[in-house]
Amino acid sequence: QEGKLLAIIASVSGHDGTYSNTVYSRYYYRPEDIVKDQYFEDIMIRLPDRKIMIDYKKFHKLKSV
Repeated sequence: QEGKLLAIIASVSGHDGTYSNTVYSRYYYRPEDIVKDQYFEDIMIRLPDRKIMIDYKKFHKLKSV
């Protein structure tokens, strides 16, 4: 049917410790963005001191199942 649009919206919020602010991000995934048999790479890395680091370069990278 004409006029129908499908999208998945991902919304993420977090805390910026440097500026003590809440930060937000939102991304819209359109039908052509959906990929079969793939998933997002893990962006969270556990450091030796048990803290967690986020690798934003991998934020939209995909891996095969």
